[in-house]
Amino acid sequence: MDKKLILYLIILAGLVTATVKSVQSSKEVDTALTTNEIELLEDTGHFDLDPNENVLIPLYEEGTQLSPEELANGEEPSAELAAAYEKFLGTGKKGSPILTFALFIVTGVFTGFLIVSYILPNVVQRASEEVYGSTQKVGGPSALTRAQAAVAQGEWEQAIELYQEAATEEPDNRLPWVEIAMLQRERLENPHAALLTLEQALARGGWRENDEAFFLFRKIEIFENDLNEHDQAITLLRDVIDRFPQTRHSANAMHKLHELGES
Repeated sequence: MDKKLILYLIILAGLVTATVKSVQSSKEVDTALTTNEIELLEDTGHFDLDPNENVLIPLYEEGTQLSPEELANGEEPSAELAAAYEKFLGTGKKGSPILTFALFIVTGVFTGFLIVSYILPNVVQRASEEVYGSTQKVGGPSALTRAQAAVAQGEWEQAIELYQEAATEEPDNRLPWVEIAMLQRERLENPHAALLTLEQALARGGWRENDEAFFLFRKIEIFENDLNEHDQAITLLRDVIDRFPQTRHSANAMHKLHELGES
């Protein structure tokens, strides 16, 4: 399983746990006094137990507005007494509704991200494989199809091997080469390997003009953005202009040179 997916699942579990705890703490606190709490409050002299209703009632009007010192008759009240008084007033600590709402939103957004990024691609891939299997009488899924399935499952190395197989099966299709370079650059974070893949594709030859230019521009991106080798990027841009004069590729290359401050 993809290491990033494992990390995301751990984060999701933490968010769900925090949300559940926040919901539980946001519920009304239990205001039923225990026998010990009733005795503590009675001992202060400010309350009495109504024998008919079996509830504690204040002896004075200010019984619901006592300060801590007044509650303990001029002394510092114990933690148990203060908690019992809070319970009597119904002001025990509760969770924040705003925090609970925020956790709901964050958890929902994060869950949606996981569904879109990991679950849906896998479901679509499985569905396509079912359709493929029902319409093919001989043989199984192509290497390209299996490579795409491996990508959906986060198996980058296996996907690269299958794309290499697909490049052999479909020599005129640039997609396997492009996907290999993308996985090496973005998933494996190895731009040098991606450069080598693109160079191998170009060295094979026989590409259409658009495909060859596409490979060259991907190399330019790597030199400029990943390796910070602007001189190499500029050299390749001039190469594109020389190879494809008076085309949109040369126009794009000249525009890029202008952005880089080159004429």
